[in-house]
Amino acid sequence: MKWTDALGLQVDLNLIRAGDGDKYRGRLQRVQPPEGSLSVGGHGDKNGEAIENRKNYTGWDMPTDVARQLRGLPNYSPDKPIYLYACYVGGGEDSFAQKLSDLLGGQPVYARPDIVHVSSDGENVTPPYNEWIKH
Repeated sequence: MKWTDALGLQVDLNLIRAGDGDKYRGRLQRVQPPEGSLSVGGHGDKNGEAIENRKNYTGWDMPTDVARQLRGLPNYSPDKPIYLYACYVGGGEDSFAQKLSDLLGGQPVYARPDIVHVSSDGENVTPPYNEWIKH
């Protein structure tokens, strides 16, 4: 039987693989993204160009990879804003978030140019959503 998240208490696309021993994956499974949005979780690289998809930074998802994966989600809609739970992916005009928004036809993508922290229970996201940058 496939487990589904009936309460919406996890990101839609968790790029931190199960079994990596990464505590952030579990936090992303407990976070509650803004209602009516899509969400992606992972670790951003310091240059803000990619999101880690494997333990020890051995593989990366580029904006084209994430756009493809988002479009494949059963709940995908171009009308939904996207929140990126990853550090460093929201800085500048050439950021990962901006590239993703462009690839998705201008769909709003919210991200941070700095650290994003999710508490261990998933209830607190720092900085608060009203301080995230829209791309």
